[in-house]
Amino acid sequence: MIALLQYPRNIDQVFANSKSSNYVLLAFAIILLGVWGFLPADYSLHVPDTNSYLRFDPYRAAGYPLFLHLAQSLSPGWAPIVFLQLGLFFTALLFLSISLKGFTSSFVAGFSLLVAVGANPAFVQYCFSLITESLFFSSLMLLVGLLLKRHGSEQIGSIFIIGCLIAWLILIKPVSWAFICVPVILILNFILSKKTVLKRTFAMLLGAALVFSAGSLYRFSVHQSWTSGSFLGNQLIGKLAFADFDPEKTPYPAASKHWLTLMEQSKSLRAQHTEGLNEQFIFSLNIYDYLRFRKMPEILQQADIPQNEQGRALNEIAFSIIRQAPGDYLNDVAINLFGLWTLAELQPASMTQEYNLKIAKIRPELLDEITPYRPEPQNLWTFAAIKLFLAIAATVNLIVIFLGLKQLLVRLNPLPSEGLGLFLMAVMIQSYFLLTASLQAGLIRYAITAWPLHLALTIAATVFLFDHYFNKSRPTN
Repeated sequence: MIALLQYPRNIDQVFANSKSSNYVLLAFAIILLGVWGFLPADYSLHVPDTNSYLRFDPYRAAGYPLFLHLAQSLSPGWAPIVFLQLGLFFTALLFLSISLKGFTSSFVAGFSLLVAVGANPAFVQYCFSLITESLFFSSLMLLVGLLLKRHGSEQIGSIFIIGCLIAWLILIKPVSWAFICVPVILILNFILSKKTVLKRTFAMLLGAALVFSAGSLYRFSVHQSWTSGSFLGNQLIGKLAFADFDPEKTPYPAASKHWLTLMEQSKSLRAQHTEGLNEQFIFSLNIYDYLRFRKMPEILQQADIPQNEQGRALNEIAFSIIRQAPGDYLNDVAINLFGLWTLAELQPASMTQEYNLKIAKIRPELLDEITPYRPEPQNLWTFAAIKLFLAIAATVNLIVIFLGLKQLLVRLNPLPSEGLGLFLMAVMIQSYFLLTASLQAGLIRYAITAWPLHLALTIAATVFLFDHYFNKSRPTN
């Protein structure tokens, strides 16, 4: 058994030379890129959110529209963007795989990540659509790869690029404000390590400021405004679809009463017919967007709110409801956090069949405009493998965070490079999921963007655990 466990390290000995192992990873990345680039892909270029990015609607963040604008200036038309997204994706994945190989001193670790992400349609499919996920994937993998580089979080130049990448991720998806945890942890570790803090902090802030400035300039060139239109209220309205509140205590009672009237039947049906977090999560999915996009104009009309004031009005309504019903809001956050951590949309055939029959029975009681979400059945082995991995990933995540907090906040000692890399990845996942669950629905496409982090953290932790118990003399690349 021990000999079998030693087999990956035997492979590492074969690829002990850093350059030769990097060439192998490069060759395999090129092969994967070629396969995806030349085989016909059955994915839609335009998906539901695409047009809002092509038009660069005022409420959208500037990152992806800016990327599309720059890509079109290089090559007219939308089709070449697919190949650009594929190229960026595999370049970033190769960088992350090489970084993980160096971080763990294991070629097998880097190769495993390259295959798990690069050969998986669940990740690569987003490169074929005009939507933020692919660019977000690529940028996140570059950031994590840099954080895993030896001394990558200490050198001034690297810290400057870290600041640039965090700001760029925020420009692509504002929920990336969750990654503000990275500079906070790095600065705390610098302080405990008695390293120069001001110079490093300035470098990170300078990088972020330059990227944010570029995004603001692009927005101003299109919309003659430095800031995006308010979208927070619209997001929170979906989160509060099932909240109980007093409309008279909101800033716009007439609009709030109409809201409660529209949601009354759906709230009753969810309470009566859904069991457990899985069913509550799945039942809620389409109702979020029904309220936010289909009915919100009608709701706001009840209060005669002018078009240019509607964003502010939604913010006021949402926060007044949260103050009245914090428990309902936190319950929705918990349901969606569960959905993100477990990919709750993925269910075996037995569950989906039972749930879909239940929905068919209550369908006549739902408003005609609401289309209930019906999950597709998953192969049992696929379902079991994904859920097992997620259980392992969640356990590893919590252990790493516990040990990191104990080292930083209890013992007041800096984290060594290996511990720092693991801790950063674990906290980034938790922060991203928590902020996503606080503002949005826990959709698969939001959860799946954190999987390179999941995989890198789990693979690295497994390698270190194995070395601790079975291999006291691990190779150094």
